[in-house]
Amino acid sequence: MSLTQSPGPTGLRLDDLWALTIDQYHVMIDQGILGEDDPVELLEGRLVGKMAKSKLHEVVLGLTADRLSEAGPGWHVRSQSPATLADSEPEPDIAVVRGRRLDYLEHHPGAEGIGLLVEVSDSSPARDEGWKLQIYAAAGVKEYWVVDLRRRRLRAYSEPDQAHRSYGVMREYGPEQVVSLVLPGSAEVRVALDEILPPPSRGHVRI
Repeated sequence: MSLTQSPGPTGLRLDDLWALTIDQYHVMIDQGILGEDDPVELLEGRLVGKMAKSKLHEVVLGLTADRLSEAGPGWHVRSQSPATLADSEPEPDIAVVRGRRLDYLEHHPGAEGIGLLVEVSDSSPARDEGWKLQIYAAAGVKEYWVVDLRRRRLRAYSEPDQAHRSYGVMREYGPEQVVSLVLPGSAEVRVALDEILPPPSRGHVRI
């Protein structure tokens, strides 16, 4: 396998990374070089370590996934599972994906099958709203939410501008507010932030 050294993106401390294609990455997985428990994901051809997750992160992820599971027929929720984009295979905390689970026996969902991606952000805000946001926008992911544990906010990005690797609309929601998701053929899902974020006395402590 031929690998080409490539520098990390500006502003991120990603030294000694190597460029990989999606196919090369899959070969490494198929041959057991990388296992399903290895804490890495492929971002723009670079094998990047995933951030450690606190207990709070896991609880908020689960609560959010539970609420989004109400999207209805034609959609399902995947948690911390790969999505295959042009030169990236990130593992977002939550993906609301078109179709049935059995539809993805042979491949991971791509941008065309994704209704929403969610990252629960604690230790990696710069990556979640910097590099990953750019990747998701460039791929045409229609909706992207960042649940900010430190500030107890949810920022909802929509209307991807693929050419500029950004989103045209950003709406921020705080405690006691509700964010809505409407997917084609699905009923509206309303997510109250107070239902997914623990009270400040517990939510601001790394546990």
